[in-house]
Amino acid sequence: MIPSELLLIAGRQHGIVTVADLRSVDLSARRTRFLVDRRFLVPTLSGAFVAPGWPRTSRQAVAAAALGLGCVASHTTSAAMHGVGAWHLGGPIHLLVRRGGRGNRPVPGTIIHTTTNLPNDDVVIVDGIACTSVARTLMLLANGAWGEKVVTAAVEAAIRDGKASDDWLWWRLERLRCRGRSGVSMLERILLRRAGGAPTESWLERAFLALLGAHGLPLPSCQQRIDDHGAFVARVDFIYEDLRLVIEVNGHEHHASRDQLAADAERRARLVLAGFTVLDFTYDQIVRDPAAVARIVRAALAQFAAHR
Repeated sequence: MIPSELLLIAGRQHGIVTVADLRSVDLSARRTRFLVDRRFLVPTLSGAFVAPGWPRTSRQAVAAAALGLGCVASHTTSAAMHGVGAWHLGGPIHLLVRRGGRGNRPVPGTIIHTTTNLPNDDVVIVDGIACTSVARTLMLLANGAWGEKVVTAAVEAAIRDGKASDDWLWWRLERLRCRGRSGVSMLERILLRRAGGAPTESWLERAFLALLGAHGLPLPSCQQRIDDHGAFVARVDFIYEDLRLVIEVNGHEHHASRDQLAADAERRARLVLAGFTVLDFTYDQIVRDPAAVARIVRAALAQFAAHR
């Protein structure tokens, strides 16, 4: 009675199909009403349908709510889906939707949160259900009513189980911070404690030094003041003094103001005029592609050493 293509879709979604799924297999409104009347499709409160033969489970309930309302599982629901922390499915279903989206209508058993920005890298598919990523989930929990001790345990569990890393969470925190995300302060405190209490920028500097060491590169001097003919030029993150090579690591690329960008450009120009070459690396590069950063530094050291 039900098209086989629709059953295949239901099989990927815990037995749930949406109105869009019905249209994708060219199921007419009249045929849909017939299937509903004969109980071959059972409507849910969210506007989705349950296909026949599927047991009612907590995951099916999440799938029905998220798919039917066009939302993403979030907060404790997403944490449970990821297996992060002590949360389990079965309670209220937390959902996240872009502000103004169609998922704003209330449905019993759901708690709908809105956001002004939900980029693709904050959404992952877990067991056929769209969920907020581990990093975004932890940040959402950090802004909720669960307390810092509970969120700390979730962060520790995520890192212990290989579902997140300190480097990755710092990188995601930096990207989310620039968009005014709530929950930043608590998550940053948790990560700072794990890092021994060092400021975020110092953490990035340590990560860069660790990167150099891991690739067998010589370590530069850190936090050096540069003067030119007795006049102050800049204080730089790293410098190979004999090669006049300066390296800066920047954590503010995604949220720098126009004034900050202008100041950075002026500072770089002063360094160049004073005879230094400047390499800049961002959070993204250091955390996501350390091998590429090491290759650039190695090439720069070789080039400048050859011209000494």
